[in-house]
Amino acid sequence: MTDTTDIIRERIRARRIALNIDQSVLAQAAGISRSTFTNAEAGRSAISAEQLAAYAKVLRVPPGWFYGDEGPTEEEAMIYEAAQLLKALSPVARDHAIAMLRGLARFDRPEPGEDAD
Repeated sequence: MTDTTDIIRERIRARRIALNIDQSVLAQAAGISRSTFTNAEAGRSAISAEQLAAYAKVLRVPPGWFYGDEGPTEEEAMIYEAAQLLKALSPVARDHAIAMLRGLARFDRPEPGEDAD
């Protein structure tokens, strides 16, 4: 049976490859060298909680995803990324972004009797 650490490593690698993200990008995000990342991904060294949180941001998944059975759908990944981007904005910029999203949502709603996508 595969232990949790192996599952986490497999998920990191699979998601990184699916998004076409180089090992050096994840290493830089976590503040470690590429060789340290390579060793961690290969199971030759441990992955810290801080590193896992940094990987989650770059891989656009919530940190808990590494422990779960199901991967995020593309829509869930986009929603998570949007939430992280909104969180990074100043309160004023966030208010403007939310207002813009509300306007887009009103514009994008189908007219009564029109089929939704």
